[in-house]
Amino acid sequence: MSPRYISSYQDKTDDVKLYMLLFKPEFLTESFIKKELIEQLLDPATGQPPIFELDEDSFRQLKFLFEQIGWEVKQKKNFSRQVIRLLLIQVLFEINRACETCSSTALRQTSRQHTITLNFRKQVDEHFLEKRTVREYADLAGISPKYLLEAVKNETGQTALQIIHNRLYLEAQYLLNLSGKSIKEAALELGFSTSSHFSRFFRQMSGRSPVEYQQER
Repeated sequence: MSPRYISSYQDKTDDVKLYMLLFKPEFLTESFIKKELIEQLLDPATGQPPIFELDEDSFRQLKFLFEQIGWEVKQKKNFSRQVIRLLLIQVLFEINRACETCSSTALRQTSRQHTITLNFRKQVDEHFLEKRTVREYADLAGISPKYLLEAVKNETGQTALQIIHNRLYLEAQYLLNLSGKSIKEAALELGFSTSSHFSRFFRQMSGRSPVEYQQER
């Protein structure tokens, strides 16, 4: 899953085994693979749920690769970092193979609207703290706000403003839940003029106040 997704796990039964890899994109850019290809590998189906059904062969191959990476991490032998990077790239290629069955993925990858939406999401990830309007992102892309709105809506089913707000809300959840910051500190870091303004935004997004959210965690 790409960084903009939140994941949680509950009610796990004893027969479930979870494999999870956490890494920064910079880890892959040190490889011989072009940056543009890496970006495509990391987000094979923008706007689609990050869930892929695997056939038996794909499952066994990915399970083997995950276990090999785990073994390399534990062994810490010479060149382990380089081997892990190669194995991770192979994981991403295998996931993209599985994604070939996603409906109309190939068409999305070659469409102008897909490219605009993908770049918009990246720009939001980079600038959500200082840019909050659709017009600001349209200016970055060199297109009209109307065309950006249409492209994003057609590709994701969401409005561009919803994606901007969702990214801000994601960061707010992190700050309130994991950073140890107070509500006032979180509000200032996120660029809200007052804590009450931040609280109104958070309630609109989640249906609860920041205080209630922290108490639940």
